[in-house]
Amino acid sequence: MVVRVVPPDPLLPVSGGVGPSNPVTKKHGDLTVRAMVLENGGTRVAFVSTDFLGFPAALGDRVRRQVKAIPAAHILIGATHTHSAPDCYGFPNGRGGTDADLEYLNFVCNKAAEAINEAVAGLHAAGIATAIISGGIDYLAQKLAAEWDMAEAHANPLVDSPAGLQGDIHVSGHAKAPVMRGVMARHHAVRDEVAAVGDTVIDLDLFALAGTSVAVNTDDERVIAAATHHLPGESLDGLLPLLLPRQ
Repeated sequence: MVVRVVPPDPLLPVSGGVGPSNPVTKKHGDLTVRAMVLENGGTRVAFVSTDFLGFPAALGDRVRRQVKAIPAAHILIGATHTHSAPDCYGFPNGRGGTDADLEYLNFVCNKAAEAINEAVAGLHAAGIATAIISGGIDYLAQKLAAEWDMAEAHANPLVDSPAGLQGDIHVSGHAKAPVMRGVMARHHAVRDEVAAVGDTVIDLDLFALAGTSVAVNTDDERVIAAATHHLPGESLDGLLPLLLPRQ
C-alpha cells in the first residue's frame, strides 16, 4: 500500500454534496490517496482509494494516462465519500461559478498516479516478476512487456533475409519448457512460486513447471485437466481471486 497525503494548501472550501461548498478555517487531519497493486499470471490490477465525496471519471482517466505499467481498465478508483474535502465535480456555487480548484485537482491526480507507479515498483522490489513466453511474433511480445513493465518477453523475431521476411524460431510452440526453466533460474524461483497461464496444449509444458496453472478461454479438456484452475472466458480479471487466498 502506497499513501500520498493531499490536503490543499491554502485550504479550500469543502463539499458536502450537490450545491455550494462550505468555507473552512482549520484543518482537522489529512486527506489521502492510497494505491494497492496486485499481480498474478501476467495480470496486474491497481485499487485506488481517494478521500473525496467522489472521484469523477474525467479525473480517473487523467490518473490512468500517467500509469504505463497497468492497463487502464485494470485501474479501479473509488472514493471514501467524505463530506470534508474539496469539490471534485465542479458543483455550482450559487454565484455563477464553482468552488472546484482545477490546479488542486490536477495535483491530486498526479499524486494518485505517483502512488500507483510506486506500488508497481514495490512489486519488483518484493521479488515479483512476470514474463511472456509465446510461440508468436517477438515484436508484439516485446511491446506488451514494455507497456506492462514485465521482466522478460520471449517469442520469435522476424528477420529480413535475402529470401524474404522469415521467422527466427527462438520459442518453439511445442517446447516452451526450456525457456520457462531459464526464466525461473534467472529469478531464483521454485515451482511453488510460479504461476503459468495458457490456453492450448502447447502450454502444458509450462503448467507442469508451475505450482499454479490457469487454463483461460478454452474448452480443450486436455488443457483444463492439466491446469489447477480454469477461467472459461476471455477476461483475465478472474486471476485476482486466485491470488488473494494465498496472501
